[in-house]
Amino acid sequence: MVTAELTVAAPAWCQEQAPKAEQLFLEGLNLARVGDCVRAREKFAESYAADPTPGTLVNWALCEEKLGRTGTAIGLLRLADQGMSADHPKRAVVRKHIDVLAGRAPSLRMHVAQALPMGTAVLKDGVLVDPGSFEKPQPIDPGPHIVEVRVPGHQDRRYDVLVSEGRTLDLTLEPGAALAHLPPAGPTAERTPSDYRLAGWIIAGGGLAAVGVGTVAGLFVMDRWDTVKSHCNQDTKICTDDAGLRADASGATLATVSTIAFIAGGVGLAIGGYLVFANPGRPPTRTQLSPMAGPGMMGLHVRGGF
Repeated sequence: MVTAELTVAAPAWCQEQAPKAEQLFLEGLNLARVGDCVRAREKFAESYAADPTPGTLVNWALCEEKLGRTGTAIGLLRLADQGMSADHPKRAVVRKHIDVLAGRAPSLRMHVAQALPMGTAVLKDGVLVDPGSFEKPQPIDPGPHIVEVRVPGHQDRRYDVLVSEGRTLDLTLEPGAALAHLPPAGPTAERTPSDYRLAGWIIAGGGLAAVGVGTVAGLFVMDRWDTVKSHCNQDTKICTDDAGLRADASGATLATVSTIAFIAGGVGLAIGGYLVFANPGRPPTRTQLSPMAGPGMMGLHVRGGF
């Protein structure tokens, strides 16, 4: 029997393995001999990760075969065959066993009704499928499988397939339904008169709020001015106490704030009114109001165009 022949010869593979890989390999071999292929294949997988040798793949494949995973077993044996030298004494045995399993393992052959769009991804059980394998029967493990077709701009299409030993299943792949296109947005979207009016109301509202700030600031200025008159000499411009000094300083600042707020509010109301009532075909390309402050100066910077 091929399985026994490969297994008996397995210890010879260990001579080329690294110590850790060899230990894992022997642990897997002992587990396989007592029929525990579930744990054995885990040991073989760890051993192959530590030191990839063909012998590990062969014994790993035999465990997968005993677990009924014939498609996986064929894949592992083919990989082992590729890693063997042309004159390897066991290469012919491995190839013969591949042919035996190929007659038992089910196959999945995927077709495309028409060329799939760029960016398409086909996955089998969550693993990306090489488009070069389309139209060719590929060995697969018996049982249920999931094939997904993911195309940009389309819903994902899912195929639930069930394959049995010795059978070939043909599956035609198609994109899912096209997704609804969203209307263009951003700076390239066409603007309507209602968009301009809405912008106008918003700008005018900001201008009105600025006028309110200027009004409140003006009331505070009047209050500070009353304090200055009570605590400072108007002819000499000299204040007699700290209250007068503070009132004089804060009054000057509030007066500047009030002036700037009134100017900003006026500009905002003017631009907003233009957009709301004139309804121009082309809105201001850009309008920006920003205060300017520096050593010994305060002001308002207005930038825009029509």
